[in-house]
Amino acid sequence: MIIFPLGQILKSIRKSKKRSQTEVSHGLCSTASLSRIESGQQLPSRKLAEALFSRLGAWFDERQIPMTSVEFRRWQIEREFRREFCQNNFLLDNLLDEYALISEMEPLERQIHIFLSAIMKAETGHDKKEILEMFFEAIDITQENFTEDFDVEKNLFTKTELILINNIALEFYRCNENDRAIKLLKKVMSYCEMNEIEKNEYNETVPTVLFNLSNWLGLKGDFSEAYTFALKGFELCKNCHLLYYLPRFVFNIGYSLCKLGKKNEGELHINRSLEIMNAMGLEDEVKEIVPEVKKMLGIDVWNHIA
Repeated sequence: MIIFPLGQILKSIRKSKKRSQTEVSHGLCSTASLSRIESGQQLPSRKLAEALFSRLGAWFDERQIPMTSVEFRRWQIEREFRREFCQNNFLLDNLLDEYALISEMEPLERQIHIFLSAIMKAETGHDKKEILEMFFEAIDITQENFTEDFDVEKNLFTKTELILINNIALEFYRCNENDRAIKLLKKVMSYCEMNEIEKNEYNETVPTVLFNLSNWLGLKGDFSEAYTFALKGFELCKNCHLLYYLPRFVFNIGYSLCKLGKKNEGELHINRSLEIMNAMGLEDEVKEIVPEVKKMLGIDVWNHIA
């Protein structure tokens, strides 16, 4: 009988983190399936293996599991979708149709398909409540009857689930349910701080959460808390070389300081953030921000616009 070593690695990690098979497998597969995977009697699909390792905050080496031709094509479509989406191309129905029609989707593939469909609709003017329902539909596939009152100590989440929760909070905010949005993201941050999360997943998830919190709390008028989250985000970006959010956190630090009565220090941070953005080639964004700063804070910043 063939024994697959991946399961032994998974079991070792689970034991070291003192998590039960029920906690790790919840919503992903049966405990009996996980038991067979850990004993090497069953090879999981790539998506399932990735999700199980993600629940445990562990790095998953995709090379440990061969992909079928269908899995490989769906992997290609996901990468192509994200590349096009990041380039502001939101007309990607053909890719999503192909993803769904290649063959019957397993639950984790269906979760990804709903998620990608929802973020595309969010960028093309669809009804906010419809999009929110889609995000809930997606997370319910692996976290049945999910609510924002989840237990941060008992629940385990995959990277995809955390991204879905962040998007649920974003849709709450777009639907003017600001307090629900902030409460939900604070719980996500508590979860991320209490649990070991794989480094790359942490760096992909947490900066977005911190940025949204620093923005929303600042707009709400909770400037001290907004400053705290912006400073956390800045330190994370600086230490992990995450350039995209770095100047944005510096700006939010400056904005919060101005609102807290430290105008000179705040203005210095805002100017630094605009210098970084300009160096990154974001001149158009800088030109939009400068008059907004004048309007919101009554100060003149960045005198280098041609």
